[in-house]
Amino acid sequence: MRGFARKTRAAPSDDMVVAELEDLARPLDGPAHLDPLIEAIGDAKYVLLGEATHGTSEFYKWRTEITQQLIAQKHFSFVAVEGDWPDCYRVNRFVKGGEGNSAQDVLHAFSRWPTWMWANREVVDLVRWLRARNDRMLDDRKIGFYGLDVYSLWDSMHAVIDYLQRVDPNAVAAARRAYSCFEPYNEDAQEYARATALERVGMGRPDLRDPLLPALDDWLRQSTEFFLKGYRRAAVESSCVPADDQSVPVWTPVFVVPL
Repeated sequence: MRGFARKTRAAPSDDMVVAELEDLARPLDGPAHLDPLIEAIGDAKYVLLGEATHGTSEFYKWRTEITQQLIAQKHFSFVAVEGDWPDCYRVNRFVKGGEGNSAQDVLHAFSRWPTWMWANREVVDLVRWLRARNDRMLDDRKIGFYGLDVYSLWDSMHAVIDYLQRVDPNAVAAARRAYSCFEPYNEDAQEYARATALERVGMGRPDLRDPLLPALDDWLRQSTEFFLKGYRRAAVESSCVPADDQSVPVWTPVFVVPL
């Protein structure tokens, strides 16, 4: 019986590979060499920037340069990174003229691993640039810096308690009662995650959103009044993390959005 011969494609020669690379390759040794990329972005509303390896200086430098050009040329309005919301919100306040002695100080306040992803020289340069640019802008045109990660479950709760102790001490007891449903997890995020997964199949503890969401709604309404009096709203905003069921996707380390 005659077998079927399998056709195989010949591997390209070294000369063919080199020729194709030469056709596709573009120089990249200065900001002007980004012009074709910026032009190709066109009117895109979202630009997602990643890196092949975390912590590589060259990737971070070019990501900063691309971000700066998108803001300056394409009028993008904020940067969102793969970092915790509360930590990044401190950076956001700083770049908009708020508290913080320096870019280094606010970035080294990152408390969750890996801190070096954002507390490094390249990101310091970007934060300084954002602050300098924002200092020349009206408040409603200032560029923001936000974190996409919502893993800071108990950090957010502590931030709310601290916030209420400063602006509305009478509400502290109610806040502690609302958060008491999380006590069985002993600030163990993995234990909470397992219980949440089991609850979805009817084997875990009751859904915690029902007792918690009304309290969060009330704090958010009140926070508007406190904000108008000069208080910061970030603590209450960060408290929405536990109720969000950890469902916000982390797309990429950085993206920017146009005004």
